[in-house]
Amino acid sequence: MYIFVFTPSMVLSYVGVYIDLYVYVASIFLSGVALFFSYGKLFRERGGCLIHVKKKHAYLYFFFLLLTMVFSVAFGRVAFFVLYPFCAFLFSLIIQGMPFRKGLFCLIALIGSVFVYINFVWTGFGRLLLAGWMIVPVIVFVYQYRLPFEKFSFLITTSMASIFASLLRFDGVSVLAIFSAVARDSTTAPLRYAQDVYHSFMTGALGLDFSGIFDQFLLLVLGVFPREWWPGKPYGFGYEYTLQELSPDLAEAGHSIAALFIGEHLYYLGPYLGFFSAFLAILLVVLIFNFFHSFGKKTVGGIYTVPASMWVMSFVWNGMATFSQRFQQSVVIIVVVMFLIILRRRLKKLKRGVVAG
Repeated sequence: MYIFVFTPSMVLSYVGVYIDLYVYVASIFLSGVALFFSYGKLFRERGGCLIHVKKKHAYLYFFFLLLTMVFSVAFGRVAFFVLYPFCAFLFSLIIQGMPFRKGLFCLIALIGSVFVYINFVWTGFGRLLLAGWMIVPVIVFVYQYRLPFEKFSFLITTSMASIFASLLRFDGVSVLAIFSAVARDSTTAPLRYAQDVYHSFMTGALGLDFSGIFDQFLLLVLGVFPREWWPGKPYGFGYEYTLQELSPDLAEAGHSIAALFIGEHLYYLGPYLGFFSAFLAILLVVLIFNFFHSFGKKTVGGIYTVPASMWVMSFVWNGMATFSQRFQQSVVIIVVVMFLIILRRRLKKLKRGVVAG
């Protein structure tokens, strides 16, 4: 989380755009809160795995990987959003106890599916998603095989993924021009929008809106339900801000802004109440993360935190509604498949007990 606050602020400072101290300090402090309550949950303290990894699980992994690529090309990014996290989950499961070379081959195949998405589906937007899709499996691989550079793996993979995504988006442009464009691009836009929201509230242009922030917390819990099932479903902060503060035409065209995880709280509650509201949101996201870790320790050694980790950047960048929708969509298939696997295993045990009796 620090990377998405500290790095953009340095880029903006370089081009002469300075961020208010409150926005910077509050974002850094709340990022530290999240780190404190979730540190080590993804790669350490893994429990025993009740599901014994077999050769058929590797076949299942490659089958779903192929399915993900085919469905993504045929049906677009929604199919990839739903299926790819399950493939990343299976990858984290099957490499346990797998020889290094085979594990590396599985990782290359997984990242290869991202390249298929980039070539046939990606429109140039959502570089953070691409980074998250590549970073988490790489770090899981590094920690699984205890490679000597594991301590620096996050920094290395984040930087490489960010640079690679920028090169993809600004194809044919010099590196210096890319850096200049990024300073005015979506890489730094969330921090700039958070700054704008802060100043709007402090100058009296915005007022307290408790119902608005309640709607965002509601979306954090129930964001996965489609609008067809929930006619009165509220809109996320990014859409609301675009509609109310920028242009209805942009909102109708599907445009939505991001203002970091703290932006929506500043918008609805201001810098003081908003700070405590953002603190609560951080705790809820960490609670979700830790719940899946604790539940996973009893089944698959804590790997349930992998899909949650892949969408953390969506929370940092866009806030509660975006994180909730993407995470819940991706975790549904994982929960269903793992339930069926565990149910099958329990039924086998029950059958053995009946036969033995």
